[in-house]
Amino acid sequence: PVTPSGQRTPDEIVENSIMLPTLARENGGVAIPSVKNFADAIQKLVNDTGNSYKLSFDSIPATTADEFHSIEVKVDRPGVNVHSATGYYAQP
Repeated sequence: PVTPSGQRTPDEIVENSIMLPTLARENGGVAIPSVKNFADAIQKLVNDTGNSYKLSFDSIPATTADEFHSIEVKVDRPGVNVHSATGYYAQP
């Protein structure tokens, strides 16, 4: 909801501030919060993804539509951060 003056309500501000980071995290991404120096924030992301791998797999068909399967990716190497989707919806 927007107030008559066109400003967002406190509830809307809180909802929007939670949605983007959650959506990004659930899909293996990163949300860039409000920052003073956007170029530095982008450079940090570029540095973090300098060495990356893409993994894929063949899933088995689901027994019902939109069957949720969680995903967990682990590595046994110190100092390595993993960004991956937390799950997917399989189809029959």
